[in-house]
Amino acid sequence: EFTVVAAAVVGALGGARALPVPVAIALRDKQKQKNLIRAAGLPTARSATADTAADITDTALKVGGYPIVVKPLAGAGARDTVRLSSANEAATWANGQPHTGPWLVEEFITGAEYHVDGVIRNGQLLTCAVSRYLHNLIDVHDGALVGSVCLTPDEHPDLYRTAEHLTTHALAALNHTDGVFHLEAFRQPDNTLIFGECAGRVGGGRIDQVVRHSFGTDLHDHWAAAALNTPAPPKHPTEGGTLGFVHLTAQAGVIESMPT
Repeated sequence: EFTVVAAAVVGALGGARALPVPVAIALRDKQKQKNLIRAAGLPTARSATADTAADITDTALKVGGYPIVVKPLAGAGARDTVRLSSANEAATWANGQPHTGPWLVEEFITGAEYHVDGVIRNGQLLTCAVSRYLHNLIDVHDGALVGSVCLTPDEHPDLYRTAEHLTTHALAALNHTDGVFHLEAFRQPDNTLIFGECAGRVGGGRIDQVVRHSFGTDLHDHWAAAALNTPAPPKHPTEGGTLGFVHLTAQAGVIESMPT
C-alpha cells in the first residue's frame, strides 16, 4: 500500500512500465479518490480534509455533523481509523493523538461492510470476488474480529451484479485499467452499495488465498502480469464450497517463543 505512489514515480522517472502517477495518487489519496467517485455520480460518504486533529470538530460540520469517521489521508487498514460520536469525544481523541495529520473526515455510513477483490486488464474485469466482513472493520477497536467470508455468484447473483456495476464504474473513475484492486463498500437496506474506498493492491489478511481457492485467480500472479504487460495467467483448480478467513486475537502479553 505505501509503495504504490513511489513505484509510479520511479517508473515515470525511469521510463519503465508502471501505474501512471495520477492513477497511483487516486488510489492512495482518499479525498482525491472520493472527489473522483462523486464526480462520476457514484454514491459515497460526504468528506472533507482536516489539517490537524484539532480541526476535526470544525470539519465535522462540513460533512453533516457527528457521528463521523476520521482516518489518515493516505493510510492503510483500520488501525488509525476511528468513529467519533461527539465534539467531546473528538477533543479527547485529538488530545491523545500522536499523529499530525492531515486527516480525512467523512460522514458515518451504516450498513454491513463488504469488500470486492479482483483483476482488471484493459479496462475489463477478469475477476470480481465479493466478500462480507464478519464485522465492519471499524469495530475492531471494540474487540470485533477481522475476517470475511467470500460469497458465491451462484447464490448471490443480484449482489454480484450490483458489485460489478459499482466496481466497473469506480475503477473507470479512478482510471485504474490494469492491475488488481481491493474495494470496500457498505450494503444498504435496499441492497445498493455505497462506495467506501479502493486500493490498487492485493487485499490484506488471507484475501489472496480465499480468492485463489474460490475463483482460481492468483492475485499476485495477475498483479505481476499487469505490471509486465504479459497475458493473464491461467486459472488454478478451485475447491468449491464457501471460504473465508479470520484473524484470531490473543491476550495481551510478551511473546516468549514463536514458530519459524
